[in-house]
Amino acid sequence: MHATRRAALLAALVFMLFVLAGHPAEAAHEAARLPEAEEGPEGPPWMKRVRLTGIFEGDFVWREHGDVAEKGSESSSDLLVSTVELGVEADFVDWIQGFALLLAEDLGTEEAAGVTFDEVILTLDFPRTPFYATMGKRALPFGVFENPLVSDPMTQDAYEVNQVGLTAGYTGPWHLDLSFTAYKGEELMDHLFDSGLLDTGRIRRAGDGSDAVESFIASAMLSPLKEHVILFGGFLSEPGSDRRNQTVDVGASLIPPDVPLLGNLKLDAEYMKALSRETYAGLDGQFREGVLSVTLSYRFILREIRSIGSSLYRERREFILTQPVVLAVRYEHFDDDGLVEAARAWAVRDRMSAGGHYSFYEDGSISAYVEAEYRMTGIKVHPSLRDAVEDENRELFLRLGLTF
Repeated sequence: MHATRRAALLAALVFMLFVLAGHPAEAAHEAARLPEAEEGPEGPPWMKRVRLTGIFEGDFVWREHGDVAEKGSESSSDLLVSTVELGVEADFVDWIQGFALLLAEDLGTEEAAGVTFDEVILTLDFPRTPFYATMGKRALPFGVFENPLVSDPMTQDAYEVNQVGLTAGYTGPWHLDLSFTAYKGEELMDHLFDSGLLDTGRIRRAGDGSDAVESFIASAMLSPLKEHVILFGGFLSEPGSDRRNQTVDVGASLIPPDVPLLGNLKLDAEYMKALSRETYAGLDGQFREGVLSVTLSYRFILREIRSIGSSLYRERREFILTQPVVLAVRYEHFDDDGLVEAARAWAVRDRMSAGGHYSFYEDGSISAYVEAEYRMTGIKVHPSLRDAVEDENRELFLRLGLTF
């Protein structure tokens, strides 16, 4: 069985390399004129267009209470391979890029799944125009989720949309990026109910949901002060059981001017708020939840930072390679908008995290690093559940990682 799985994985990787290594017609005709013997020791010309990168991360996790929904539950600990990623990137021509990411997560736990394609992206930057298009599976452009710590921010836990989508975009002055994305299903609402932020035993969705291409995202980002102020926002709409689920996102990344000490500080703030919500099973009215995440970090920067965010593989890898030492604290708040009271349930209330990242080995595109995070979570509990549910939890995350 294991041999069959390895053979299938190898076949998938070979197929992916074959697909991504394709040429435009002009390049193919040019390559055809080269004698096979003149390819040289570096291989055929198309190999120069393909780049392999990867990330490996192993984690130790400790929790004061293994299950907050069980009062007095004992502490738990785990040792796992949290992430194995292999990225294959190809530049077909200057304006066409392809990228595919193989992912395996949580190896050594019951949540472990097989190897999957987490990102498969084709991007077209139309020549001599400010327009571009992106097609494929990825974290779609709703939320930035800048993250210098081990665990994901609550905004990402609740609202990340990883789905096949089609994006049309426009770039302009001040690093402006405007985009519109269409996708199918109710990915955000599914993510919210799988986030662990809500008592899904008592809070449940009604209806079977939709799997049609009826969901969309409008997003914008700009930097009026290069490298010092980045502003972003987005609007997302998905079908719901009785009304559309609509959510707004606003945020900013702020870096002080280049003065001693202050120039290495960075403030990231992101707020997501439900504008409309479907009616949940057994409840009346709408409950428009919201999540706030604020992070203050002190960074030692090795190279120029070209992007922010942590939802895409290339964003996470750039953070590792450009910022070898980071210390950070984060505060987050979940506003349930009265849902806990109405459903006689529980939900996360707020969370404090502190930690850092240290790259102890650097060599070009290779980095070995350690990360640590300690976080405390406060839980809002309905009075009827105070003898059954914990009202707080503490956790420790330690990580050893390598990127190449």
